[in-house]
Amino acid sequence: MSKNLPIPKNEVARLDALAQYNILDTLPEEEFDRLTQLASIIFGVPTVLITLIDKDRQWFKSKIGLDAPETPRDISFCQYTINGESLFEIEDATKDERFLSNASVTDQPNIRFYAGYPLIDPDGYALGSLCLIDREARKLTADQRQCLTLLANEVVSQIVSRKKNAEKDKLEKLFNLSIDMICVMGNDGYLKKINPAFAITLGWTIEELLAKPFINFLHPDDITRTINQIEKLKRGEKSIEFENRYITKNGDYLTISWTAAPDEITGERYVIARDVTERKKAEEVLTEYKHFFYNTTNFSCIANVQGYFEVINPNFEKILGYTERELLENQFMSFIHPDDIDLTLKEIEKLQSGVKTI
Repeated sequence: MSKNLPIPKNEVARLDALAQYNILDTLPEEEFDRLTQLASIIFGVPTVLITLIDKDRQWFKSKIGLDAPETPRDISFCQYTINGESLFEIEDATKDERFLSNASVTDQPNIRFYAGYPLIDPDGYALGSLCLIDREARKLTADQRQCLTLLANEVVSQIVSRKKNAEKDKLEKLFNLSIDMICVMGNDGYLKKINPAFAITLGWTIEELLAKPFINFLHPDDITRTINQIEKLKRGEKSIEFENRYITKNGDYLTISWTAAPDEITGERYVIARDVTERKKAEEVLTEYKHFFYNTTNFSCIANVQGYFEVINPNFEKILGYTERELLENQFMSFIHPDDIDLTLKEIEKLQSGVKTI
């Protein structure tokens, strides 16, 4: 772009902000088309545009009186509009040195009158403009200027709302597709909103889960402990984590891990839950194994394929007299009697070939 053309001082950040709205090159939308139609009627001009100024072009989100979907930025009037914070008006382009030789003035659409108001988002970035174009010279009245300002602000509101709705749709998809259970719990103990993972995990329908208080599905022995955890939120804790047993449709109990945080305004709780039943079972088995491993009167160890001990129980030190460090730093074959090495290697080969025990 020519250095002689107007470029906002915050151009890099402005372009980034525009990209964040994900609105460029999107299909027409009624919300924006209604505003351009309304502006055309109010101001009595043949051409009304909602333009968004990209790096090298002005793209039209909505347009009346112009067929092209976009035009080069360097011939646009709107590039001047986004450099200000208020109305930019050209009563007669043929008398303005900036535009008298502009292709849009000397040829179609033969612009004479232009009035544009910058579309400034809540963060102060001018994304584009709402502009009026006529083939005849004219001047807006004070009321018309005010009206154009109001319409431009409404365009910005629609752009911001569009972005929020898109973000809301993404969150809704995440909510519905998550394999974790996500819910909103009310102050009355009822679940107000739950995602499909609840029904998939627990077997109950969504309607059944919403029809009863949360604690009605808990194992009786877990109710008091769970209530005590929830009370922590009422006392001001920012979040809590706890586990309890939740009954399924078929009568079994699953161990559920919960993380909850309160809405400081409504007091409702936002909750994420996960079925950890299998993990708990694995932990119990591991605990039993560790107890056996360290308390058996036999030698117990874990060795790697390189021939080194990784874990040994205390009997190695007690009976053999070596320190744990000596045992872990040397290959275990170095502790085998020479006459037993061949037999030991054969037994190890059996393990490596898939024999479960030797």
